[in-house]
Amino acid sequence: KHLVDIYYHSIGRNASFLLNFPVDRRGLIHERDVEQLMKMVEVIRRDLQTDLAWDARVEASQVRGGSRNFDARNVVDGEPDTYWATDDSVLSASLTFEFGRENTFNRILIQEYIPLGQRVKEFSLEAWVNGAWEEIDRQTTIGYKRILRLEKPVRVKELRVVVSESREGPLVSLEGLYRSSPLERLWPTVL
Repeated sequence: KHLVDIYYHSIGRNASFLLNFPVDRRGLIHERDVEQLMKMVEVIRRDLQTDLAWDARVEASQVRGGSRNFDARNVVDGEPDTYWATDDSVLSASLTFEFGRENTFNRILIQEYIPLGQRVKEFSLEAWVNGAWEEIDRQTTIGYKRILRLEKPVRVKELRVVVSESREGPLVSLEGLYRSSPLERLWPTVL
């Protein structure tokens, strides 16, 4: 459980994850450390196994030059080299996901198109509830990868990601929604 928390607080917050495992007198990482690491990998894979957003209808508040090359649909196509972009002068914009049915999720993964730099300074998640947008979460930077773990599962037909502040026009390359089981059910005995 501890390693999973470290993963979400490092990789999930656009940082590196330094494992720093010591080697034993044989020059190997101890078997218990390897076992715990493999359990962590299994939990992370299970958490991010099924993307609930892949078939969503995605619309953007603005698209660079109105071009299909920068369309909102690029964030759910699974291709890291395609991305949604706004015109350079547009520093705040939003993506709206329409699912056509209710989806329940508690993880969201967002990535910027980093070859052109980290741009997003602040963003929020909003759910369409009782005829109005309700903020679920507000965060700073996205960067290469941002994974949010929500405390309670959110059930929505529509979700909006709002980039409220950006250094230049935002470039978002990937988004995914996931529903994971509580960690205690997946990994009852660790460290």
